[in-house]
Amino acid sequence: MRHSGNGRVAIIGAGVSGIAALRQCRQGGIDAIALEATDVLGGLWVYSDEPGRTTAYKSLHAKGTRVTFPYPDMPMSADTNLFPSWADIVKYLNEYVDRHDLRESIRFNSKVERVTPNSTGWQVQFTSGDVEEFSAIIVATGHLNDPRWPEPCPGVFNGEQIHSHSFQNNLSEAGKRTLIVGAGNSAIDIASDISWVTDQTFLSTRRGFHLFPETLFGRPRMNVMDRPLQRLPRPIRQWAVAKLLRMVTGGNEKYGIPQPSHGVLQARATVSDVLLTRINHGHVKVKPGIERFDGDYVCFVDGTREKVDRIIWATGYRVTHTFLDEVALPADDQYVPLYLEIFPPDVQGLYFIGLLQPVGATPPVVFAQAEIVAAHLRGEYKVPRKERMYEAINADAAERRKTFIDSPRHAIEVEVKGYLNRLSQELGNADGKSSRRAKVKTHSWS
Repeated sequence: MRHSGNGRVAIIGAGVSGIAALRQCRQGGIDAIALEATDVLGGLWVYSDEPGRTTAYKSLHAKGTRVTFPYPDMPMSADTNLFPSWADIVKYLNEYVDRHDLRESIRFNSKVERVTPNSTGWQVQFTSGDVEEFSAIIVATGHLNDPRWPEPCPGVFNGEQIHSHSFQNNLSEAGKRTLIVGAGNSAIDIASDISWVTDQTFLSTRRGFHLFPETLFGRPRMNVMDRPLQRLPRPIRQWAVAKLLRMVTGGNEKYGIPQPSHGVLQARATVSDVLLTRINHGHVKVKPGIERFDGDYVCFVDGTREKVDRIIWATGYRVTHTFLDEVALPADDQYVPLYLEIFPPDVQGLYFIGLLQPVGATPPVVFAQAEIVAAHLRGEYKVPRKERMYEAINADAAERRKTFIDSPRHAIEVEVKGYLNRLSQELGNADGKSSRRAKVKTHSWS
């Protein structure tokens, strides 16, 4: 079956990014439809009993609060958990879609297999075999779809190995000796969660990390550690946050966690109110990097070895879009060079929303991205010539390397406040006035 494009815009994905794109397009009078591969909206926030369907696990909560998390044009209800659960977020997204009459513009069970440019715009082929044409494509599938596995370790491991992408709940770990590999929020969440039911939980990390509490003095950490310090120069702010963090936790050495070689603002915050207690109680043991496997045992670089039944690799994701394989994008599996993290300089009519890692809540950021995309589709905003876009992309990459540690996890990191200000300035320069976007509450900790 083939349909004409007729000026329609296809939004691939109906998660946080896709819903923001659909809202801004519809509000701007743009004929757009969101193509969702599954039968529900919510993207990565949807928990499913089906392994590997989403990245959500049953104990997943946002690291931002109900005040900082939502889109700027609709707050979360006052009875939402202070740190919303995946269920809270899915409920909010459904309420948002219904309040703004967006559901009729979401097509479920529409998995995109291939997107290719043609003479009139874009051709979209679905796994069903259907083909449709669109004038523009907005990719809103995010960057948490393709699990990144580490290089194989020497030796043979007799137990089971999975990626955190496939982890669902702690019932699968009952009575086991389970090793979590990683130092990001998923690793810490999963280690803390399963430690209540395992025989023993191990947490292996090659590098140190700064662990932030969710709350300080009964208040969300950003209210204490961030907002009072926002006006300070970054080096002073980094020093002050480090001192406060050490005052609160007592330092990594008390828990066997390696000391990080980077500053507290140079990496995405790892957040938990639970991990340190579980370490103190002996339910989680921190181990260094893996040296090799030896049957039922895992040998570590410090010469120790532990009997392990199962390994969960919380080693992040590759940035891939297999349905764009026929589109000439100068990308690798860590990073797609995009002007304003949205526009590929070499491809017209293609936009990315949510292909970034905000140091802060995602919905306000993708809402702002979607606003500038809608303005571009209406002809109210123009991108600079290709050479200028690449100059800006290279400058952004250089600044990112100065600001954050050099790792795949931080290849698409952005500071929320500065990035939102930049998008607002772009729209202001385009229409001669400040952005129409509502003022949002931001913070520097995810």
